[in-house]
Amino acid sequence: MTLYATLVPTADRPTSHVRLGRTQLGGRLQKGDAVALRADDHSVFFRVDPVDDQLANGIDDEVHVAEPLAERLLPPPEAGEIRVETVSPGVVPEADRVVVDPGSNDPTDLASLLRDREAFLHRGTERYDIESRAGETGVVEFTVTETEPEDPTVRVGRRTRIEFTGDAGETASPTPATVEAVLEEADAVERRLDEIQTAVDDLRGTVERLRSRVDEETEADDEA
Repeated sequence: MTLYATLVPTADRPTSHVRLGRTQLGGRLQKGDAVALRADDHSVFFRVDPVDDQLANGIDDEVHVAEPLAERLLPPPEAGEIRVETVSPGVVPEADRVVVDPGSNDPTDLASLLRDREAFLHRGTERYDIESRAGETGVVEFTVTETEPEDPTVRVGRRTRIEFTGDAGETASPTPATVEAVLEEADAVERRLDEIQTAVDDLRGTVERLRSRVDEETEADDEA
């Protein structure tokens, strides 16, 4: 379903989520659902922070987007309505590589956050909403300086290489090749363990057969 919405740039919004009426796209949006904001052939992807639009002060057909991102990536509000569609997170291109200035954040913790949330990233300063059902709240600020591919939005996936720059120095998560090598090594170890188990089972079978033969020969000697 497509919603033709009014774009409202909002100064205090996190860049990670847009605000949208919970029932505006034919269902009940949940926090973290993915949407595409489309203008002509241009699309930018976000997670959703839904608003209960059944209240008197609902936001109707407005979509509230962090002002810096709206200015950089979306058409000006006076250009008219923007199309909003729900999408699967998988349609957002998975990044091969992202370069991030973590600011005051611990790089290891930030990398874990981005991977756990399958974060949608846009180049420039990001203010990422980390509110969770477990009660963790807050906004983490960092800067995305490079992405591969250079799409307006990329998704952090299991194979994404994350590099950090700035005062924290530069670190990198395992490259796809490294991940594949580790997985291949684990598969090889598992196969070797299976071979050892098979050999142990064969040896046990041989021992049992030898015991049976010894028992039979002993019985024959006793009868003689």
